[in-house]
Amino acid sequence: MGKYLVMSCRNGEPLLAPWNASWVEYAGWRYCELDFSSKDAFDDFLSKMRSQWNPDISMGVKPKDFLPKAVFCDVDATLIPCESIEKLAEAKGCLNEVREITTLAMEGKLDFQQALEARLNLLKGLEFRKVEEIAEALEPYSQVPNFVRWCQERSIIFHMVSGGFIQMLSILASKLSVEHVHTNNLEFKDQKMTGGLLDKLVDAEEKRTWLLSRCKDLDIHPHEVLTIGDGANDLPMIKEAGLSVGFRPKAILYPHLNVLNNTESHKFHWKFLSLGFD
Repeated sequence: MGKYLVMSCRNGEPLLAPWNASWVEYAGWRYCELDFSSKDAFDDFLSKMRSQWNPDISMGVKPKDFLPKAVFCDVDATLIPCESIEKLAEAKGCLNEVREITTLAMEGKLDFQQALEARLNLLKGLEFRKVEEIAEALEPYSQVPNFVRWCQERSIIFHMVSGGFIQMLSILASKLSVEHVHTNNLEFKDQKMTGGLLDKLVDAEEKRTWLLSRCKDLDIHPHEVLTIGDGANDLPMIKEAGLSVGFRPKAILYPHLNVLNNTESHKFHWKFLSLGFD
């Protein structure tokens, strides 16, 4: 089966006690190398590790020689420390109502399309200039620019894929020098939100479809891809990837992740990926 590397930056070490892991200091954190003789042995390890995960743990496992050819990353609460639609709701005066719907959708308790339609209806009438002003103020987590740069320096193609809106995320993408963005397009009439969308809805299934389409365009296999997300809307694309990261994720994602990052730093991602290549 081969060698795997496990890295822990918070409280993950005790989980590996049954495997007699020998930990090495690395980047202020710790990692170990494990050798699995069969796929069944690795699957058993991964299942038992995931079953013990909780919000106080940050750790991950990857094949020793894995380096992705492309990254597909969610945006809201993943690249930026907020839900962009909630910033619009704050300006419109309906934050509590929108936040409640967002939480239900991210936990998988409400269909994304229904949730989005309900939230957009609450935002109807918000002026374009206000949307643009809020978009200009959006800033990523502090280590995101470094992570994106790390990927680009290694010819790892970075993608932003989001249930948010192009009117906001195009500005963020420009700040990060990210070319490939797939998200929703708000409809405006007389410079005000209509409560509708133009073009195709970017929901959970569309995220997956776009990932597969881009892999075909790039002539790579989805198993050569890294995905990063935080909620139920990211699950279909996460299931397709060779390596999946949860950034402060909802528990619904735990059974499908290779990496659990409950820090607020994307530094963990590139340091983890660097293991075996430094």
